[in-house]
Amino acid sequence: GYLDAYDTRVVWTTGIMILLVCICIVWVFWFFQSSFFALLASEFVGSLLGQFTHIHCFLVKRKKNKVFMSEAMANYFEFPSREMSIAAFDRFLFSATDGAVSGVDTSRASTVFVTPVTGVIYYVRYACHPFWFNSYRGYISHITGAVPGHASLYNPSPKEYQTGLETYQNLIENLIDNAPHTKGKILFMTMFLGVNLSGFSMYDVDFEAKCQRMLVDILKNTFQNSAMYFVTKGEYILVLYGIKTEEALHGAMEEVKEITSRIYPVGDESVSFETKLGVFCEYAGVIRTVGQSREVLNKLMFCMMKLKQGKDGNPYEFSSYAYRQHLDRLLRTRYLPAIFREEQIRLVFQPIVSLENGKTVMYEVLVRSTHEVYPNPDMLIKDCMSQGLDKELDMLIYKKFRCMLESGELPMANFTVNILGNTPMNDDLLWIADLLHDNGYCLYLEMVEHMKIADDLLEDRILQAKKHHIRLVADDYGQNAANLDTLYKVNFDVLKIPMEFTTRLDRNRKNRSFVSNIIHYCKECNVYSIAEGVENEAELQILKEMRVDYVQGYYFSRPMSTVPAEPVVYDIGRQGS
Repeated sequence: GYLDAYDTRVVWTTGIMILLVCICIVWVFWFFQSSFFALLASEFVGSLLGQFTHIHCFLVKRKKNKVFMSEAMANYFEFPSREMSIAAFDRFLFSATDGAVSGVDTSRASTVFVTPVTGVIYYVRYACHPFWFNSYRGYISHITGAVPGHASLYNPSPKEYQTGLETYQNLIENLIDNAPHTKGKILFMTMFLGVNLSGFSMYDVDFEAKCQRMLVDILKNTFQNSAMYFVTKGEYILVLYGIKTEEALHGAMEEVKEITSRIYPVGDESVSFETKLGVFCEYAGVIRTVGQSREVLNKLMFCMMKLKQGKDGNPYEFSSYAYRQHLDRLLRTRYLPAIFREEQIRLVFQPIVSLENGKTVMYEVLVRSTHEVYPNPDMLIKDCMSQGLDKELDMLIYKKFRCMLESGELPMANFTVNILGNTPMNDDLLWIADLLHDNGYCLYLEMVEHMKIADDLLEDRILQAKKHHIRLVADDYGQNAANLDTLYKVNFDVLKIPMEFTTRLDRNRKNRSFVSNIIHYCKECNVYSIAEGVENEAELQILKEMRVDYVQGYYFSRPMSTVPAEPVVYDIGRQGS
């Protein structure tokens, strides 16, 4: 043939080597994917992170749905364990940061986050991408928004932002020393100093630190009778002593705003700052004890939180009323774990009535808490949202709803139930839908949007609804930023007009015009309309003239603990509550 004996041996040897290499690759792949060895690796990672006693860091393993934490982080945030599921970790993280951080970025299979903690309401997350050995590139994911990775690639420096300032923890002791010797008021200002790097092609940590040190020095030199404290990168507290008049107070505030709005030369560059200010003023004479000084710091942290939320203006001026509400909410939310653990909720049902014949066409499933701290159901829902427990609330409602149907406590009827934000359609909800459909009834799903729904989840929700004969309801139309976008993407069967628009229709021309246009849209698109919050005869008559399909409100019935065996028919001409 064409090959002699030597060539044949070479070919066979080469083939066998290639085969062995392939076998090794497959074995190595299996080794790392094996649940047994993955468990050993997880245990190793957990032990490794346990050695960190002074740094708050954690590792997210998305494939295993696990989060491993350092000892320091687990102790600081009082986590029950250094290893838990991603969902449980998100809940604890949201609660521990008072809503500042809603969860971790799990877009990659394994990402290390190092979090410099600045108290119970704030920290920055660093998402790091492995680059080469012990170097890495990445992007900063801040609680006020994520910067795209391609826009801010950088080689991070291990150096801290050295400003020469005392840390904010020293404020308590210094206030006790200085306040008794101060006349007039003390002005406290929380400051976010962000360097505007929009014109830079590369994110430079050292350059940003240099800019912030420069501005800090300018502020310290401008105000002589003052003190400045470092919180974390870009966050500071400025304390001005001896403010004796309102004119001096406003003058100091305007001067700080003017200084932070200038354009400064730094090397060969011109730099501006994006500044957020929080303002709190207190008489020096009322600060005498450690407790009073610590309360001042708590109020400053509250101002920082409000600035990060970005809903109350810049500068944000401290509000005692908002602060008391914040403290009340913190006290209430301590009971949420027990409420969920012990399932301390009950379901009530409010009829939805047809304006064509007065017949009850469906019942809305509403939630009430049996715990004394939540007499108001809206308060319970808002607190669950703020603590990242909206999914858990939905799941508990569906579980209770299913139990009532299985036990025969509820008769068969058309029901409508809320689904909040990104809650998935779980087995309980789909079981309810199938049961009602098999008995000739239908489940309506009210999509409540307190956040924009992810496109993939929205598509899955639509497919599941079709498969299980669920009809979709656009709840509280016109109240949320994402509502119009979702209304365009989804073919809703029903649209709900919120009570804010139907209240006082007989006296408010603007509301009448708005509601009329919504109903016109529904008629044009073959979508049924439901008007919520009908409470008197005048509102009912106007809605009848506008040809709304269904109505709901206290005018017909308050929420009931059960559902009548036969649908109630109301006299829609003259019906009292």
